[in-house]
Amino acid sequence: MADEAPCREEDTCESGPGHGRPVIGFIAPNVHGYFFGSLLTGVIDTATANGARVVAIQTHDAGISVFEQKLFAAELAWDHLDALVIPQAAVGCSYLRAFAATGRPVVTVYEAPEGFACPTVVPDNGQGVQATVDHLVGHGHTAIAFVGREPANADDWIRYEAYREAMLANGLVPSEAVLVPWRLDESYDGAVAVHRLRTGGEMPTAVVACTDVTAMALIEALAEVGVGVPDDVAVVGFDDITEAAEYHPPLSTVAQSFTLAGATACAFALRALAGGPVEPGLHCTPVTFVARESCGCRSGTESGATNQPGLEDLTVRFVSELGHALHGDQEPTATHQHTLQAAVQHLVTLFAAVVRVRDADLGAADKAAADALRHVVAGSPNPLRALLPVRELAQAVAGRLAPGDVLAGIALERRAFDVMARVLESHRYNQSSAVVNPHVEIQRRYNMISTDLVRRQHVDVRSLTWLDGTEVRAGCLAFWTDADEKGCCESLRIVGAYRDDGGGGRRDECCALRAFPPASLVGLDDGRADEIMFVLPVRFDGSDHGFLAMVGPFDVLEEAAFERFNHWAVLLTVALDQERAVERLRLSEERYALAAEASNDGLWDWDLLTGEVYFSARWKALLGHTEDEIVAAPEEWLSRVHPEDRRAVDQALAHQRNGHDPSIEVEHRLRTADGSYRWMVTQARSVCDAAGRVSRLVGSMTDVTERKQLEERLRYDAHHDTLTGLPNRALFLERLDRAILRTRRSPDHMFAVVFLDLDGFKVVNDSLGHQIGDDLLVQVANRLSSEVRVTDTVSRFGGDEFVLLLDGVRDIPRLPDVVSCLLTTLAAPMTLPEGTRTISAAAGITVSATGRSTADEYLRDADTAMYHAKALGPGSVVMFDEAMHAAAMARLRKESGLEEAIAPR
Repeated sequence: MADEAPCREEDTCESGPGHGRPVIGFIAPNVHGYFFGSLLTGVIDTATANGARVVAIQTHDAGISVFEQKLFAAELAWDHLDALVIPQAAVGCSYLRAFAATGRPVVTVYEAPEGFACPTVVPDNGQGVQATVDHLVGHGHTAIAFVGREPANADDWIRYEAYREAMLANGLVPSEAVLVPWRLDESYDGAVAVHRLRTGGEMPTAVVACTDVTAMALIEALAEVGVGVPDDVAVVGFDDITEAAEYHPPLSTVAQSFTLAGATACAFALRALAGGPVEPGLHCTPVTFVARESCGCRSGTESGATNQPGLEDLTVRFVSELGHALHGDQEPTATHQHTLQAAVQHLVTLFAAVVRVRDADLGAADKAAADALRHVVAGSPNPLRALLPVRELAQAVAGRLAPGDVLAGIALERRAFDVMARVLESHRYNQSSAVVNPHVEIQRRYNMISTDLVRRQHVDVRSLTWLDGTEVRAGCLAFWTDADEKGCCESLRIVGAYRDDGGGGRRDECCALRAFPPASLVGLDDGRADEIMFVLPVRFDGSDHGFLAMVGPFDVLEEAAFERFNHWAVLLTVALDQERAVERLRLSEERYALAAEASNDGLWDWDLLTGEVYFSARWKALLGHTEDEIVAAPEEWLSRVHPEDRRAVDQALAHQRNGHDPSIEVEHRLRTADGSYRWMVTQARSVCDAAGRVSRLVGSMTDVTERKQLEERLRYDAHHDTLTGLPNRALFLERLDRAILRTRRSPDHMFAVVFLDLDGFKVVNDSLGHQIGDDLLVQVANRLSSEVRVTDTVSRFGGDEFVLLLDGVRDIPRLPDVVSCLLTTLAAPMTLPEGTRTISAAAGITVSATGRSTADEYLRDADTAMYHAKALGPGSVVMFDEAMHAAAMARLRKESGLEEAIAPR
């Protein structure tokens, strides 16, 4: 390890890769607040004093509140950066290694990366924790616990190991670390640690906390269970944040300066950039134990500044040196001279007390010296220049009061750094208060920005014009382009730029990731000395659009300003998400509308809670209505359903409303505007609310009239003769089967089958042609149909064969006479295109009284009788009897015997 001082002006770097001024990159989960903001403050102050600029990159999502282990991997702005300063938990070793491979320096803060050698600036954790344990042991404590954080960072574990070593060095047994859960918004659950302390055995009498905030959370949780600090338990923190001295009780702590750590890291980066020597490894910044009341100490030093015997000449000398460092050769006014004298006198009093009153509570003296010094640096353009004379004053006091005492010299030098860190942090905070919040109009402007980002109707969020009226001088918005085959993305598309002089607006330019933000847009080449570039991700709740870069005089210690920037990033992300969702919805609706139009479907949406039904224009057009002729009511649909179909439709919809059927499809007829009915197919799906109840029915309606007509035609053709329109053999057999079943159920019900064959039709067909033959068959069919009852069936089996089913016959004996009359009518002359013709026929009859079991048997009997009739001559009618069947069977057997006899053997 090596203690290092901040870079002096002679260590500055002259130039960087393509820039007139060096650019230091600062990459951290957040770039504001008391920790990261203080680190960045030191970086900015040192960079500004040495003519360099700073690009601060935030890695965490805007709005994130929980600890996130995901490391930043984007090589953002690498083309602009000359060196990197990286705090803990920001990037991985591969990132650092890749940047260092370009020949540019890398310095880390508070955590040494594993597997990569570079300078790392850390507080002297070991010395601070050792001093804490020694101090508590001096109070008589032996049961001393360590309270850390969960999740823990590198400093937490280093401090815990230092605690273990200090306990062992004092002959005490260290305990396991008790962890306090915390979030990135700096909220801590101290009750968890208190519960673990109380249930882990005997309650400790003292606690070493890894940070001040952890200690404060613990003290509050102890108070809630009736445990007082320091009366019951002594508590010591680490960091000496601003609130520590004003806390109740005032918090004893180990003072370190985050600002000094950031300044030292930046100094190393600039020194390495200039070719100066910077050794890899740990470089410790000084820490000082600050005794206050939480450890059991009582105030032992007054804050008043007095002339210290033997140090009066130092006061006079350093008043001049401090004034010259801050204001050059400018002659101070009387008031200013008095302020300088008061500040130096308070510093001399503090430094003398450090040497003369060891282990005393110097909080009041610290505060008085820092307050006095704040008044001195308030009007200086570069307050960091006060550090050198204050440090030299501490060394002079040590040399005068403790010559040769190395420890005293180190203690005074650390105290000097600590006081300067407080002054610089407060100075920057006061500046920000004056710049950022001068009056209500600025706050109103910020609220308007939030409103504009939410509404978006009148604001193009990509153009960044909504940044007008803010402290942002320039800005740039870039979105990710499509990733490559490996899922990586090395380029961005710049969609908007902003300049306070009006030079921005919408853009559409491709930009390499390493080149973002581009110098031409954000003013890298003409930036002012007090400005930094701040880059934050436009990423929130799983949506990652890209990056927003802003340039301005931002105060990184003012959390409100950066929370506002993060708030804008969240609103911008949401606005872009909504814009993308609206565009997707528009395209989806357009596709759906085109698909619905192409499919000729009408759409409807029935809200069961309000009773309203949305009918699309196409739905209304299917019925021949215009948009205004149908209102949003279910009866507009249901009242038009054909009466014969209404029950089926009502039943299907009722099942769906009750949740029985999630989807339905029902065919029904619907009355159109001209009063006619058309066939429709209605398809619907149910939509449930959060409780699982059906709240909507959504569906479509398709006109299938032509399809139904085609189906009817196909069905008709399948059962009717295409020439005459009479039922064909299939339909006749179907009706005959029904008649047979009816007769079985009611024996008194009788029917007759008449098989009729035309005489001489073949001669007409062959001699006069098929067309004349067809005309003749049509006229025969019409005459037969006109002579029978509606309950009877006339069918054509093909050729010149016609079969009649006479249903409900009452007088069987009269059947031959009835059929003879029918044949007489049929024999009347028929008018054909070539002249008048007559046609005769013979008919065979069989009746249900024969008791046959199948339709084929009845047809066989009627056919047998018909052949007997034809043998008797034209116009003959024969009733079937069993003798005919027996004769037919005998003839069949004889023919079969003859065929068998003459068959070759």
